[in-house]
Amino acid sequence: MSDLSAKTKEIEKTLDNICSDWVGIGSQLTAARMALMELKRLASIGAPPERKRGHWVARGEYTIECSECGFLRAIRSKFCPDCGADMRGKENDSQRSN
Repeated sequence: MSDLSAKTKEIEKTLDNICSDWVGIGSQLTAARMALMELKRLASIGAPPERKRGHWVARGEYTIECSECGFLRAIRSKFCPDCGADMRGKENDSQRSN
């Protein structure tokens, strides 16, 4: 069980105790329950998948190719418009090794 899941269960138990003890705090309790539901939703989503890293490879005088998917184009960009790879891979890799 993740740390966030454990915390949400702890908060839910506390809210249940408050409900049984204090009946007259409706709007605050509703807001707290909504916040707890949002925490549970966020905990279930998890981390997004890591983006692929690539670089542009020259393929002739006016053409470059994505090293990840082979998409051909004439203009360099930070991301491949076909597969979404981060095309700053070589620069990022060299910065990590320092």
